[in-house]
Amino acid sequence: MVNEQILVYKGELQLLNGIYSERGIIKGTREQARLVNKYLEQIRCKVYQAYEDMLSENKFITAQAIRSKFLGEDRLFKTLTELFEYHNEVSKDPFIRFKTSFQKNRREYLTKVELQKIEDFNSSLDRLNTQINTHFWSI
Repeated sequence: MVNEQILVYKGELQLLNGIYSERGIIKGTREQARLVNKYLEQIRCKVYQAYEDMLSENKFITAQAIRSKFLGEDRLFKTLTELFEYHNEVSKDPFIRFKTSFQKNRREYLTKVELQKIEDFNSSLDRLNTQINTHFWSI
């Protein structure tokens, strides 16, 4: 406000006639004055709705509390939908299909290698056992 006149910026600065301080609206009938008055009325309605919500929730009402409610700063929790959206966004990985198939193939390969080693070890034990038995019985 500059000397009872309001500066409104919409591409260019223009001076409006002034305000009715008791009514809280802009003087004038020009399109810009109507738009600003409509906007001010919408803001008043939203602030009043925040006040009514706080009354219905039996919360302690202060100017700061109404401001926080109006701006949405009073929310301390996320909804389940917001949590799922966040999870989906964070865990989004374009290579997940390839990674899982790689992990599966790696597991199968390691299992085959381990089984082969066990079979080789068992067969070598069998050969060793046969050699020991043959040597022992030949004495």
